[in-house]
Amino acid sequence: MICSRCGKKSNNIKVINGVEYCHSCGQFSEAGGTTTDGLLTRNRFSIRRDSKQYEADLLPPHEYDRASRKIKPSEKFIKQYPHRIKETYTKEELKEIGIE
Repeated sequence: MICSRCGKKSNNIKVINGVEYCHSCGQFSEAGGTTTDGLLTRNRFSIRRDSKQYEADLLPPHEYDRASRKIKPSEKFIKQYPHRIKETYTKEELKEIGIE
């Protein structure tokens, strides 16, 4: 494209308040967009390793049972945090689990 303001060829033209600007007369990068240098992504090895290592930190204490259509205590949470069972669940839930 050719900038109507300065006549230079540009791949990126912005229109601000009805006036066209190219990278030369608008003082912005011709590449435009945001930079992604050093951006952490899900595919980075350290992110995947940490996600696997700390996955138990995100276990919810309850899970949905599709058969009964009710929320019940999570077996994974109970196995991971047996010391937190009594402070997490109600008396009815503890009876359901078989602890009290």
